[in-house]
Amino acid sequence: MAQNVLAYIEHRGGEIKKASLEVLSEAHRQAEKSGGKAVAIAIGDASIESYAPRLGAYGADKVILAVREELALYSSDAYGEIVAEATKSTDAALVLFPASTQGKDTAAYASGCLEAGLASECTSLLWEDGKVQAVRPVYSGRALLTVEISGTPALVSLRKNNFPLMTPRAGVSPEIEKIIPSVAPKAVTRKVVQSESKSLDVSEADIIVSGGRGLKEAKNFDLIRKLADVLGAAVGASRPTVDDGWIGHDHQ
Repeated sequence: MAQNVLAYIEHRGGEIKKASLEVLSEAHRQAEKSGGKAVAIAIGDASIESYAPRLGAYGADKVILAVREELALYSSDAYGEIVAEATKSTDAALVLFPASTQGKDTAAYASGCLEAGLASECTSLLWEDGKVQAVRPVYSGRALLTVEISGTPALVSLRKNNFPLMTPRAGVSPEIEKIIPSVAPKAVTRKVVQSESKSLDVSEADIIVSGGRGLKEAKNFDLIRKLADVLGAAVGASRPTVDDGWIGHDHQ
């Protein structure tokens, strides 16, 4: 039986996050296996309308654009409710999210709205006969746990850099559905203050040079930064060094 897959698209600063394109690519692969449709949903202000061609190239058969000015900046309750409603309207049996801070937050809220099972931070996914089996690391990656969700819809957040991007499809024009959500955020974000760091995002970098307590002290992260610059890499850090305040949390 054909079953649809919904992919949540995270974006920031007018750009679709690479992790979202990985999620959409996987949604396309899973939908194709069942003969269903891969549907992408993006939420924000009118600027998101430009995303449709790229989402079509990366596997979306249909793109839902939830446009409202108050939703330009992220709101967990509003975004979660909109995704839950889109899940119902598209009859999606599987809903995929990037395992980013925003993606996991939205997935948890939508899961509560739908009273549906959620597997988080997954590194592999098997979806057959309406049943999801997903593998996720536990105990700081020292063990792998297989999570099974037998009901529908099943919600899964996918860990970055574990699901390959599909080769972009040329000349694909997805079906576009533009909606004006009736839901308004209970709390409105007025401003987001970005880090002044110009370094690459560790969550999306192909190469990471990482440091730990072996550096002895915070100032020695300069050695890591110099090597990262030479390699065109992101600067990474272990959890203890972040907890000790040697470097910002975004490098962990």
